[in-house]
Amino acid sequence: MIDASRQTYFTPYDDAQTPLLNPINSATKKIRLADYSFNLNSVVQALIAKHQAGLDVSLVLDKSQAGGSTEVPEVNSLKLAGVPLVVGSSDKGKIMHLKVIIVDDATVGSGSYNFTGTADLEDNFFDVEHNVERAAAFTAYWQKVHDWIATKTPSV
Repeated sequence: MIDASRQTYFTPYDDAQTPLLNPINSATKKIRLADYSFNLNSVVQALIAKHQAGLDVSLVLDKSQAGGSTEVPEVNSLKLAGVPLVVGSSDKGKIMHLKVIIVDDATVGSGSYNFTGTADLEDNFFDVEHNVERAAAFTAYWQKVHDWIATKTPSV
C-alpha cells in the first residue's frame, strides 16, 4: 500500500485480479473500462452481470488485440450480452494502450497490468485509488478515446 487512498499491487508477486474485480463487484452506477489486451473471463462475467443489473457499463478495447484467439470469445460474450463497447486504435493509428477501470465516478484502477490471465505472471503493477478528481480526469480521457474510436474507426 502506498498510502491510505491508493493500493498498489505488483505482479507476479501480488494478486491483481481480486483488486480489479472488487470495484466491479461493488459498483452501483457506472463502469468505464479501457484495456489493450483483455481476456479475463471473471471480469467479463462481472461486467455482464453489472450490465444486466442495469448499471451503465461501457468498454474501449484495442483493435490489434481484440481479434486474438483468447480475446475473441470474451469480446463476443460481451457483445452477445449487449454490453456497449468500441474496438479501435489510437487517433495516431497506433495501438490503444490505455489500461484503466473507473467505477462510480470515484474509484480508479490503472497501471501496466492488462486484464488477462497471463498478466499475473508478468512484471506489472496495478493501482486502485478512491479519488473523485482522478476518476473525473480518467473518465474525461476515456470518453475522448471512446468518442474518437466510435466515430473514426470501422466497427469490429
